Amino acid sequence: MIHVLLFNDFQLSLGDRQINLRHNKSKAVIAWLALNNSTWSRDSIAELLWPHLERDRQLANLRVVLSELRKSCGSHLMVTTTGISLNRTISIDVSQFTTSISRKCRTFRDAKVIENGLSVYTGPLLHGFRVGDAPDFEFNIDLLRRHLTSMFIDATIDLCDYLIFHNQQNRAIMLLEKALNVEPNHDKLHTLYVKALDIADQPGQVIAYTTTRAQLANSYVQETSDKVLSELATANTTLFLDGEEFTYQSQLSTLPPILGRESQISQILELIYDSNTPVITFVGPGGVGKTRLAFEVIGRLYDPEYISKQQTANLPKQYHYDKIVFADLSEIMSKDEIVPKIFFAFQGQMVGYKPPLVELAQRIGLQRYLLVLDNLEHLIPHVNLVIDYIQAKCPNTQLVTTSRQRLRLRRERVISIRSLTVPTNDQSEADLFDNPAVQLFLYFSSLHSDADFSNDLYHIGQLCRVLDGLPLAIELAASRTALLSPKEILERLTNSNLNLTSPSHHVPLRHRSLEESISWSYSLLTDAAKQVLLTVHTLQNDGSLNAIVALSGLSEHESIDGALRLVDAGLATKHIFRGMTRLVLPASIVEYLTSRTDLYAQKQALDQKHVLYFLAQAENLAYQLKGRDQLETLRLMARDFHNYKSALQYAQSQSERVTFSKLCLSLAWFWTLTGYLSFGISNLEKAIELLNNPEEYKLSPLLKCQCQIYLAFFYILQGNENEAKMNLVSARDCLSANPSETILAQCINYEALLQIILNPQLTPAEIFDLCNKLDQAERKFKMVHDSWNQARVIYNKSHLETLAEDFVAALDTLERAVVIFSSLEDIRSIAMCKMQRGIIEELLGDSQEARKSLLSAFEELRGLGDIVQAARALSALAGNSVSLEMYNTAALLFGAAEHIYETTGLSFPSSYGGIIENYVKRARASIGEVNWGKYYKIGKAEGISVTIES
Repeated sequence: MIHVLLFNDFQLSLGDRQINLRHNKSKAVIAWLALNNSTWSRDSIAELLWPHLERDRQLANLRVVLSELRKSCGSHLMVTTTGISLNRTISIDVSQFTTSISRKCRTFRDAKVIENGLSVYTGPLLHGFRVGDAPDFEFNIDLLRRHLTSMFIDATIDLCDYLIFHNQQNRAIMLLEKALNVEPNHDKLHTLYVKALDIADQPGQVIAYTTTRAQLANSYVQETSDKVLSELATANTTLFLDGEEFTYQSQLSTLPPILGRESQISQILELIYDSNTPVITFVGPGGVGKTRLAFEVIGRLYDPEYISKQQTANLPKQYHYDKIVFADLSEIMSKDEIVPKIFFAFQGQMVGYKPPLVELAQRIGLQRYLLVLDNLEHLIPHVNLVIDYIQAKCPNTQLVTTSRQRLRLRRERVISIRSLTVPTNDQSEADLFDNPAVQLFLYFSSLHSDADFSNDLYHIGQLCRVLDGLPLAIELAASRTALLSPKEILERLTNSNLNLTSPSHHVPLRHRSLEESISWSYSLLTDAAKQVLLTVHTLQNDGSLNAIVALSGLSEHESIDGALRLVDAGLATKHIFRGMTRLVLPASIVEYLTSRTDLYAQKQALDQKHVLYFLAQAENLAYQLKGRDQLETLRLMARDFHNYKSALQYAQSQSERVTFSKLCLSLAWFWTLTGYLSFGISNLEKAIELLNNPEEYKLSPLLKCQCQIYLAFFYILQGNENEAKMNLVSARDCLSANPSETILAQCINYEALLQIILNPQLTPAEIFDLCNKLDQAERKFKMVHDSWNQARVIYNKSHLETLAEDFVAALDTLERAVVIFSSLEDIRSIAMCKMQRGIIEELLGDSQEARKSLLSAFEELRGLGDIVQAARALSALAGNSVSLEMYNTAALLFGAAEHIYETTGLSFPSSYGGIIENYVKRARASIGEVNWGKYYKIGKAEGISVTIES
């Protein structure tokens, strides 16, 4: 049988023969499997022990270790393709220990079993055993080590209580002496030990032990007497800054002013006053001012003048610290330098014969410290082990840390430090002067130039916006005022922010330029976070989490974790749009990624995925544009407009004819509703041109035919009769050679629409012929279950019946269209039917019913946000009314429509097109061009909404 001994030193033996393993990693594998009694996959073991290597190298190293273990352990080590585990016949001292002491001591038999179990504990778990490049392994071992030690102490106390009660003092004394060697400063052990000595009638030993205990406690700097604690409580606080005593007035006052952070400082001070917040981490991008904020917080805690001012405020009373220590770890590159640097920070001198972390914790002891550790992002996770150990051993110590990534510690409170608020375009000069970003620029510019730039606040405000309010970027830009004015700096930074550099060589390398700062943050990212960053860049610097997961090739968990790291590092900002999270990249990050030529291959692969993803999304959303969620879908597609545009450009540049054409067809109705008619025409013409020249592929001509039909529809909306006819004729020619009944039905529908709009004087025979054709088209759409197109055909047929003055038939036809649109929950199309019904009712002489229908259509269209169609409804109402106020209201609403399109970033058509223009001619003629222009301008300026009493 193989025996595994993990207490104190690692030992592996087969019977009486000891097995010597050459590699520490081999010992670590056995120890891990022994302590975690289950099967572990090869990948998880390899990642645990070689986290810094690539996966292939991890598995290669693991194979070497497993080869050695197979030779040493034989069948006791079970290695399969699915996992690695130990045979149950192996004897493990930790298991014997935990099993024996798990019972309560109620009888002498229990006492004997527990005592045997305690004898197994020969020292701390794996004492002195280190695997330097496996921090997760060491962290878990350290936690288990402390847990087993705590179990040993608790079991000893329980057993000794029982033994002393039953007059077994000598056995209790022996057990307590062993436990005191493990935990020499444990109060309960001391109390029991003195009690056992006293009952054993050994007063001389009690006195000697008391003296020894005082010396022992002094060596660990962990005195616990009331006298010592009271002395600590009245001691003066001293602050040490990297080994030198800190003075608020002489050092903090020389730093740049703290601007726009008062609310955050108050929040941080409240957290510091809260003893339930042991670790506070300032997280933010490089150059955002984390270190400056840390100086401000500790300076206020230290400065007596500031504290006295706060006594009347709502803040708690001064929180006492024996020492406030600030340690800058930015220059530390090795994990072995972390603890010595902290020692040096408060003028500590390491003795050297104890492990550094143990000596640090013992040096701090129970004193009340505020330990401020600056710039930790490159030391994660090694610094986490240090902080976790200090938390466990020094309960009165609080830590404030700064990092470009969250540390992910237990009970860590993260404070996100973001860029300063930048001014908006419409702010007054007084507001500009009070803006913190502008004030910071003025402060730094005063250090480099004697000129007064306070009379050029507009350009300074624009400059701060270009720099995203980042304090480091503002400082670097302000240094150029020694030569340039703010306007000249702004002109030279419009195309590039990365060339901002510092003229001083005393600042850290990572802060000497904006590019260095970004490069430092980028180098610290995980591979998953880098992939997420590049994916957001591919998504036109603005992408939803769903798109990021789909394009990055990462799992959802990896994508979310990577996104979180980007937000922490300030390389991306989080926006919530319609309840969904999106990542947006600042301009400087976009420029940095664009300049990285080494990422070209990855960008190309992502570009290809990007096109296919947005093609699939556009095809899916095209159906939703014709239903109840039309408005919501329209807003989602408008937010991704630049992504659709990018996908079109890439597909065209790569001559991906089918992809480009399908994308155009999927976006056609979106372009129709948003007024992007010229943009849609341009892209549809490009699609037709590509499909006319199939160099490598024999493409389906029906794709080209569909593009021609939609292109004709766009020309119809613009009132371009000749172009619409030409495209419909071309589509007919194509269909004659390549029959498709559904596409033919769509062509017939738009041919009829063209006739209705551009030729309102149709003869009865022409109307009858068109109605027959629309009946055929309706049947075709019904056969393929295309209800929406079927309803659109029926809707157009009602226009023909109206022209033929068969108003009753037109109303019946509209009702059929409404039934189908209702089943689709297409509220917008139902409103359009109501508008047509109102026009027919007015022609029938039923003005009251017409007014109700038109008002209902107007309110529903306005509620959906379709301002243009709402204006059509209102114009129709005004055109059939004698009230000039109605015409004025129509003009107001058209002006409001243009205002809304401009503020939402959409393109309002320069001409309303044939359909709309027919409705507004009468209104413009009735009130005159002057009044029309007047009310139109009012509507555009105010973006008003109009309410009409029915």
